[in-house]
Amino acid sequence: MKKLVLLLVLSVSATAVTAQQVRYVEDFVKVPLRTGKSLQNKILRMLPSGTRLELLEVSEEDGYSRVKTERGVEGWILSRYLMEQPSARDRLATAKEELAAEKEAAERLKREIGTLRAHEAEIERSNRELQENNSQLSQELASIRRTASRALAIEEENARFREEVAQRKEELDTLLRQNAVLKDQSRRDWFVAGAGVVLGGLLLGLIIPRIPWRRRKRWDQF
Repeated sequence: MKKLVLLLVLSVSATAVTAQQVRYVEDFVKVPLRTGKSLQNKILRMLPSGTRLELLEVSEEDGYSRVKTERGVEGWILSRYLMEQPSARDRLATAKEELAAEKEAAERLKREIGTLRAHEAEIERSNRELQENNSQLSQELASIRRTASRALAIEEENARFREEVAQRKEELDTLLRQNAVLKDQSRRDWFVAGAGVVLGGLLLGLIIPRIPWRRRKRWDQF
């Protein structure tokens, strides 16, 4: 692993490093960051394992690399102590954090699924209630329609009865008027007949006494 890192570092020219590159302190306890490219130079910082550094320059002759910390401190560090990826301990910690985050996300997703299932059950229950209410309302509507149909039939029958009653009443009024006319005529006829009888009786009373009656002879008088 170290040889591979060293080969990669040596393949990069010290003056050709223009793009920003990132390196990590190798998996040691602490590595010194010096002011120059030798062990005699002053130590600026003791960098813990896994420290993130910006690679500024690589010196292949001395085996040092010029780097800058995240706080802006620049210095030189032995190139063999640098890695292109975080240390195994940091990767393990990161993996643990990611795993914990994934577990938390899975638990959250599980809770959300449980909530969605509860909502789905509630929706299904509400849907069943709505279907039952719809069926009941349909039955009530059918009953109302039947009642309305019967009411319309009854209303039509009542209208027919009222018309028939009005017609019968009109006929009865006509009969009553005719009966009254007939009664008046009958009374007049009876009055005339009675007057005629009385007049006839008077005439007979006046005429009969004046009639000379002849007595029949008895047979023994012939």
